[in-house]
Amino acid sequence: MRSFELLSTIFNILLLGWVILARNKPQRGLLIGSGVSIILELVHGLAEVMRWQMIPIYAMTLVPIVMFALRRFFKPKEVKKKASRIRAILIASLAVFYSVIAVALPIVLGARQA
Repeated sequence: MRSFELLSTIFNILLLGWVILARNKPQRGLLIGSGVSIILELVHGLAEVMRWQMIPIYAMTLVPIVMFALRRFFKPKEVKKKASRIRAILIASLAVFYSVIAVALPIVLGARQA
């Protein structure tokens, strides 16, 4: 992996983990995280060529933006049910699986060397 690809991958995986595991996520944190992620992707696109193998990482950039939009347009109800542990474990394991695929795809299917 190239340097900006690696930096973007690490940041997006940490951001995804924060979005999933943190209980109280301020909207400012979501905006700052998505802004940094978008800037990293733009720098990566300008300094290094964007590759199709990085599509899962590019999609991870949209997660905080979608979370912010959902919070903005659909106000949470006052009474919240406690999320079940099975659901939390399932969501966390799917995020880990997605992160493994996102990291493995550029490594396994790397760019051709000219």
